[in-house]
Amino acid sequence: MTEEKRKEKFFFLLAGAIVSKMVILMVFLFLLRNTTDRQNQESRILFLGVMAGYLLLQTFVLFFYARRWLRRFQIILETFEEECGIEFYDGPDSAEKSLTDRLKAVLDYTNSIYQESAMLSVAKKQAEINALQSQINPHFLYNILDSIRGQALEEGVDEIAEMTEALANYFRYCISGDEDIVTLEDELKNVKNYWAIQKYRFTDKISMEILMDKDIVPYACPFPKLVLQPLIENAIYHGLEIKQGKGRVTVRIHQTQARLVITIADDGVGMETKELDALRIRIQNKRQMLREEGEHRRSGAGIALVNVNTRIKLLYGDNYGLQISSAPGIGTEVEVTVPVEARKGM
Repeated sequence: MTEEKRKEKFFFLLAGAIVSKMVILMVFLFLLRNTTDRQNQESRILFLGVMAGYLLLQTFVLFFYARRWLRRFQIILETFEEECGIEFYDGPDSAEKSLTDRLKAVLDYTNSIYQESAMLSVAKKQAEINALQSQINPHFLYNILDSIRGQALEEGVDEIAEMTEALANYFRYCISGDEDIVTLEDELKNVKNYWAIQKYRFTDKISMEILMDKDIVPYACPFPKLVLQPLIENAIYHGLEIKQGKGRVTVRIHQTQARLVITIADDGVGMETKELDALRIRIQNKRQMLREEGEHRRSGAGIALVNVNTRIKLLYGDNYGLQISSAPGIGTEVEVTVPVEARKGM
């Protein structure tokens, strides 16, 4: 029910109460006209006294319950505002918002939450559709790769056999299973398989180093699937490939009490401030994620970052995701944060 309809209902009930009192008053006045003068005078006094007392009592009761209801409603609003972090400020001339403005702000907040939830639901469904499309006859691909590897071993071409095995393992990890959460160990193995494939293309032009705190146990550390490899790929193609000379990717993994933090840093070409700001806005603005994802899927720029950030937020909420820093000629750094106690699914 909208605010206008609530007002109409309130005024309708108020008008009905006033009209009912007027009808009662007119009936009593009509009856008094048919009495004698003395009886009329005495009855009039008695009637006016009774009616005055009745109206005062009803007014008091109505005021009491209206104030009580209003106070309860204000408590509910204050609790909701405090829990949701809604703040009001009218400027120096106003101490607080009116009840109508506060109610409108709460309704706007709940509407924005609903729209955000609907958008994230659509994003998850689209990711599921993309995953299903990528699973078309995967066993055929595995069989072909295994055949190539076997032929390469027979011919004594070990490099082709190793590259084919890495490629088969990479594809098997990407398109097998439907779990959202794996282990950090699984994710790092996939990164190493992907890196082995890229090394055959770039040879000694690129190198990678993984630095991890000693107190982290990878096989016991839950982690979202297919997060690190897209970021490594992004570092290669947008940072190192176009760099003159050799390039390096460094993966640092450390853990706080509540978060697992992984940093992927490259010493590539980096980004200008304007480009970096645009990229940050693009991956953090959830209301435009789907539209931006479609546009950049066609252009091929930034889609990995948008995709990964969206998936992390779908799994864990807005307190987790990606943070990006970059400088021209120095390189780019992407920080991934997820909760230590990762839970499967949403």
